[in-house]
Amino acid sequence: MTVGDRGVPFALAGIQGLTPADATINMTGMALNDGARFDSSKVGIRTINIAIAITAQAPQNRQKLYKVFVPGKKVKLEYVSEDLDVWTEGYVSSAPVPLMDNKQIMTAEILCMDPYLRSAQTIIDRMNSIINAFHFPFAITADDPIPLGYQQGLTNTVVTNNGAAATGFIIRLHVSTNGVRNPKIFNYITGEFFGVNYNLQVGDTVEINTTAGNKTVTLIRDAVETNIFNYIMQGSTWLQLEQGENVFTYELGGGDPEDLTVEFEHYDTYTGV
Repeated sequence: MTVGDRGVPFALAGIQGLTPADATINMTGMALNDGARFDSSKVGIRTINIAIAITAQAPQNRQKLYKVFVPGKKVKLEYVSEDLDVWTEGYVSSAPVPLMDNKQIMTAEILCMDPYLRSAQTIIDRMNSIINAFHFPFAITADDPIPLGYQQGLTNTVVTNNGAAATGFIIRLHVSTNGVRNPKIFNYITGEFFGVNYNLQVGDTVEINTTAGNKTVTLIRDAVETNIFNYIMQGSTWLQLEQGENVFTYELGGGDPEDLTVEFEHYDTYTGV
């Protein structure tokens, strides 16, 4: 259900919580000087309040809203304008309706654990690419063949975070031909890495999610998912995408680097609309 669609007996009466979420600033008072010393800061959760007016057949249409905004359940909200298309997820805290009012308006309170809004478009960068070699005009003979494309193993790749803050992301490692051992992904700028002590077979995919609250390491083999969290390499860091350009490279404990394709998936994040 989209509020405002033709034939939908609801109207958006108001919305709050799409501007930047509040931050808590921790500080220590100065014993002999004025003011205080900054210690740390933390952005809190985002609270979104949506007011929806019921414009016809209140008893029946209240029930429709109750099915969408269920207290304790997760909902996904998307905001679309000419310049921005973002979304967030949260849990419905409350959804009261004044039953005796002539104009009934539900005010749904949604608590979003992630204070940032994510871009609707997923951004994917790959470290191992098929390079196009097809050109016009052309003629192919048995003595002078022309490749339509070739695979080039890139030594590094740049992943650009155009969002407002550092963010977690997903790293996918896919083995295309021969097996590889103990892959390790490096942040070329900071020197931090994330590695997995595991022998990977042809067709295997390892998915590493570094997003806060959703950190996982999963092996996908023959369509079966296996948690390999316990195989994380000692000294590994849950890599983050800092604002701007991030440069990544990788190495293997065994196998040919060209047999591994590395994919980075992330969303740009926004503090508000």
